[in-house]
Amino acid sequence: MNTAELKTKILKQIDALESDKLEGFYGLLLNYVNAQRSEEEWDLLSDEQRLGILAAKAEVESGQKIPHAEVTAKHGSRFGNA
Repeated sequence: MNTAELKTKILKQIDALESDKLEGFYGLLLNYVNAQRSEEEWDLLSDEQRLGILAAKAEVESGQKIPHAEVTAKHGSRFGNA
């Protein structure tokens, strides 16, 4: 099956979807596209940036985090959010 045939087949299947399934499919499509973009953006980061993100992720996963509301209450006035 060539690209044009595949696109036609996909579009016919999308056209036949009911509204709720169409919205679900659209969400899946966005997740797929954004995941691809995220991987490309990850590759563009420096080693230092990647390590910083991984370290922050590890801190959150181990429970070493401060809730957003607490940070905003403490420092929000510095940024006009209090």
